[in-house]
Amino acid sequence: MAVLLGVDLGGSSIRAVLTDENGRLLGQGRSAGGNLRSSVGDPAGNLKLATRGALLGAGLTGAEVTAVAVGAAGAAEARGFEVAQLLARGLHQAGVSRSPIVVPDTEIAYRAVAETGDGVLLLAGTGAIAVRHRRWVTAVRRDGLGWLLGDLGSGAWLGLAALRAVAADLDARGPRTALTPALLARLDVTTESASDPRQGLIRAVDELRPAQFAALTPLLADHADDPVVSALFDQAAGLLWETVEALGLTADDELVLAGGLLAGGPVRERVETRRPGVRHAAHPVVGACALAAAAADLTLDREALTAALR
Repeated sequence: MAVLLGVDLGGSSIRAVLTDENGRLLGQGRSAGGNLRSSVGDPAGNLKLATRGALLGAGLTGAEVTAVAVGAAGAAEARGFEVAQLLARGLHQAGVSRSPIVVPDTEIAYRAVAETGDGVLLLAGTGAIAVRHRRWVTAVRRDGLGWLLGDLGSGAWLGLAALRAVAADLDARGPRTALTPALLARLDVTTESASDPRQGLIRAVDELRPAQFAALTPLLADHADDPVVSALFDQAAGLLWETVEALGLTADDELVLAGGLLAGGPVRERVETRRPGVRHAAHPVVGACALAAAAADLTLDREALTAALR
């Protein structure tokens, strides 16, 4: 029996899954994120925890792993070497000696559900990117530039936009929004005794990382009927669609969605008005396991593994 290790290493979380080629779930582990640019804590240590969790669940050691594939956020050329070092450290600490195949997280998300190797992925989670694939491999990318330069419409973009909307409300530069008291409470900013609540907000956001901006998006969903929040969702969906259209998307292209922001909710609903019925890669780690299988000259039963992960 082949033992395949697939890892989805994202900005907000890491998921490691052990399976065989028949899609039987052997073990899985989760931890905090592993993105060098946006994650909180120790990315390599987080990878070790997720991998060890999967091995313990399977009752296996790292030496028994046949093949490893990792889809990593931030694995493109700009910081590819650093990501490779992170992966080597984390996997070694977990006892896995096999050298991993490392691809961008977009490739495993697309591979998880796509019918053919040629098509387009739109991913929006902590970050945002659109990718055209040829033979399962990245051919062209749009955005994915990080929260300072891009990631337009992403969870990080939405969280930061919400913070700015609340700041504008407190500063009397923008419209009143029900999001203000909710977000201030979430950040433990006291307004009753504060002469200037803006200062409390400044202190609260000063140390936040992009993944923590993205973590605010469920709060926005709770206030989706608020006009300010609704406008932010409209803008996010519009920016994401502009990004995917920049790839020259046609009606004939297979389109796959991925990332927590597009799993459901207000932004997904707005995107689906543009392409009804588009599928979402709920478990990108399945694509990593499929890539590990391919490296071992095997074909993974993706449907069986997807069903086991539900």
